[in-house]
Amino acid sequence: MQSHGRELATGQLRLRPANVNDAAGIRAVHEAAFGRADEANLVKALQDSGSIRISLVAMQSKDIVGHILFSKMEAPFPALGLGPVAVLPREQRRGIGSKLILEGLQRAMKEGWKGVFVVGEPRFYERFGFSIRQASGFGCTYSGPFFMVKALSELPTSTGSVEYAAAFREFE
Repeated sequence: MQSHGRELATGQLRLRPANVNDAAGIRAVHEAAFGRADEANLVKALQDSGSIRISLVAMQSKDIVGHILFSKMEAPFPALGLGPVAVLPREQRRGIGSKLILEGLQRAMKEGWKGVFVVGEPRFYERFGFSIRQASGFGCTYSGPFFMVKALSELPTSTGSVEYAAAFREFE
């Protein structure tokens, strides 16, 4: 898994880059959060393909309670796709997912990525600056009312074709 750098501590919650020893814990979080193995299998496929650019875990004590990843996208500018993101059901609605998203976006900006795309619930993702309107000029398999982009700097274009990593196609 990629993403090197500092560890962020927030109270008893710690955010840190994921590493190879975290694979079982990450899988367990995704399976518990989604109630199925699809997202956990997607994380593994993205890892195996080398598509992951940022992967963070949320830790409480020695337990992984949340995970987020950002994978490289084909786009007319350097762009990442956010997802999946998961938090253990017993830890949901405590801001852990939001902290993972904010930390991931901050790291993406520092690494020089121009934008981040996501497919998700607009009411949730708009609070982080994601925009359906701004994404409407980009053609993608997932274009529609749940497809959004967040500009991390001035986007060089507002149109073009974007595509998530090939591993996503295995799970459509």
